[in-house]
Amino acid sequence: MLVRNSILVSFACSLITCCTTGAIDVSAVPLVPLAASFEQEQQSAKLNDIVFRQDLAVPYVIELEDHLETSVYHDLTIPGTMSFQNGEQLYPVILKSDAELKVYCSFNFLENAKGYYGRGCLSDSDSDGKLDLAWYLREPAKPAPIGGGDMVSAAVPLPAPIAYHRVDSALPPTISFAVKYQRYNTFQHVFRLLIEGDNGQYYPFTWLTYDLPKDNLPAIVDVAGMKIRVVSNSGNEISYQIVSGLPEDTLVYYVRRASSVWNMYY
Repeated sequence: MLVRNSILVSFACSLITCCTTGAIDVSAVPLVPLAASFEQEQQSAKLNDIVFRQDLAVPYVIELEDHLETSVYHDLTIPGTMSFQNGEQLYPVILKSDAELKVYCSFNFLENAKGYYGRGCLSDSDSDGKLDLAWYLREPAKPAPIGGGDMVSAAVPLPAPIAYHRVDSALPPTISFAVKYQRYNTFQHVFRLLIEGDNGQYYPFTWLTYDLPKDNLPAIVDVAGMKIRVVSNSGNEISYQIVSGLPEDTLVYYVRRASSVWNMYY
């Protein structure tokens, strides 16, 4: 897959800030949009309606060639273990401190003694095709299928390196995100990006909003690369047409920083 901007890795990592006490590092998850399916005819929406949905997925996974159990601290001070099965698939994440380090996290999550959720992660520190370090990734709440956030354990050497291989053809769990038509203030209505949580509800995916025009309609609104044609805007209802979804050559990064807030960079 061709990515249209080769500096997205450094750009995304420069934006991630470590705002949780005790975090050793912060991870972002790279995601790519899947082909969007949408109605091309003109539609109408009232305030707080979802006007468009599209799925994101990690670009590839790795598959372990052996099983593993190792000790690693859960949340800095809580001793714990993590285990991985032969053939288990992990997804890539990027660390703020070292964007080149190959780190991969489990789709499964762990619950520690304090009731916090997290994931086991492994890294290939010398890019020799074998995983040799373990990490613990803390989640703020029971996570969505794919998570990024605070690495709260120092890297722990594995008892023995584990071989792995990359799998491009398997489709891992996806994250559904949406565009919502909502009120920004008394005078302004906007489009806003949301992401679907593990409970089926949608939450803010980014703090950015996209203003809806009131005059000189119809007009195209660019929502993070998606194109929405606004035909009419009465103040509490719009007529619109989806022109295109998020381009498939876009690379998106996201970090989960609170139980109901995600941050997106692209």
